This record gives sequence, structure tokens and C-alpha cells, in this order.
Amino acid sequence: MQLVAFLVFAFSLVGWSSAQQAPPAEGTTASPEKPRATVKPPKAVKTPEPDLKFNARAKRKVVFKVQVGTDGLVHDPVLVQSSGSEEADAAALKAILRWTFKPATRDGVPVPIFINIEIKPPPQ
Repeated sequence: MQLVAFLVFAFSLVGWSSAQQAPPAEGTTASPEKPRATVKPPKAVKTPEPDLKFNARAKRKVVFKVQVGTDGLVHDPVLVQSSGSEEADAAALKAILRWTFKPATRDGVPVPIFINIEIKPPPQ
């Protein structure tokens, strides 16, 4: 079975901001800018494949939005796109709940982050 997982990272969870600050008033000195946080995405360590129900019933890829916690486990899965079969979706969910990750880090400290996981059915 061909299993393809794409991870899309939600940078808003790790505190990235696009807000701009006003320039300092005349006669004052600007404080030095803080260095940007170094964010490393989670890295999949164990990715068990769905059982044969997924292969037999999935019509297209299934996508789940999940949170990878600081413990490296999958939390709070939400179905984003169905495979076209409730049984195939359930098999994919059962598999991704067993996935483990090296957690995302921000400046070396583990942080929770949301990612999307896509699982494609094998080619016909």
C-alpha cells in the first residue's frame, strides 16, 4: 500500500505574528529587535498504515487535522476530507491515532502544533 503523508503546519499555534510596530518617537532610542523564534516541525517516527478496509473502500485520499502534542502523540483528530467511505475513514483514523512523532519545538522547547495528515489509497 502506498501511504503518503503531507504535514501542513499551522504557524499561528506557535506564536508567529505579522503585526508591525510603530517607529520609535523622535528623541528616543529603539530597543533591539528580539530574534525570531526557531521553530522545528514535528517529525514522524512511527506511521502505521491503515488496515485492508482502507485499501478496499477508499475512493480518494483522506485528510485529518490533528494536534501533535508535546508528548509526540496525535490528539484531537478532525476529519477534513473524507475518502468517500466511512469504513475507510475509520480505518485511517485508527491508524493515525497510533502515529508517533518527535514533537515540534520552539527554541528547543517542545510545543503542540496542528498539522494535516493525508493518506492516499493505493493506485488502482
